[in-house]
Amino acid sequence: MTGLTTREAADLLRQYGPNQLPDTGSVSRWQRLLAEFVHFFAVLLWAAAGLAFVACAVRVMVPAVFGVPVQLPLATVSQIVGAAAPIAGDATGVASIQQSVRAP
Repeated sequence: MTGLTTREAADLLRQYGPNQLPDTGSVSRWQRLLAEFVHFFAVLLWAAAGLAFVACAVRVMVPAVFGVPVQLPLATVSQIVGAAAPIAGDATGVASIQQSVRAP
């Protein structure tokens, strides 16, 4: 098996130019780091975080400014599972926790 002759190599060099990639310039580490924060999905997450922050600030600040007490939507376990919740017991079977007073 033989390679190109000198004449064939010279013809290809003249026709296509040297076998080199064009120099695109170098990108600094800071530019690459910044690029990680400004692509589409990153900007989408930044916008969602900003909206969540604004919603939280409004939820806390508006009642504080107008003197309205804040009632956060916290659910107790009894509101979620009812007055009796089954739990894993010992080898004899399943026990149940009874709550004497159910939260409203």
